Amino acid sequence: MTDSKRPILRLKAGAAAAPVLRVEYRVVKQEPEAEWQILRNGVDTGKSRRKKQSAIDLAILDARAELETAKAKVTVTVLEAGKVTTEWTSA
Repeated sequence: MTDSKRPILRLKAGAAAAPVLRVEYRVVKQEPEAEWQILRNGVDTGKSRRKKQSAIDLAILDARAELETAKAKVTVTVLEAGKVTTEWTSA
């Protein structure tokens, strides 16, 4: 049996951090239905509200719930009359 040493694997803290996921919740007014639709990264979540503030609050609740389970940067924006405004951003 040969007397060879096995290489030692050393890991440095913070050397390879996990990538941060970017998620955007967008509240968009749908004219024919007169409702505010909630989109996650451009995909319909199936949730909508008649009042703008109610839709924003629901989007923020969904964003906070997702933030607890994943390492992500989450933003809630509103698209109204071609103008995008940011309502909430995770720290």
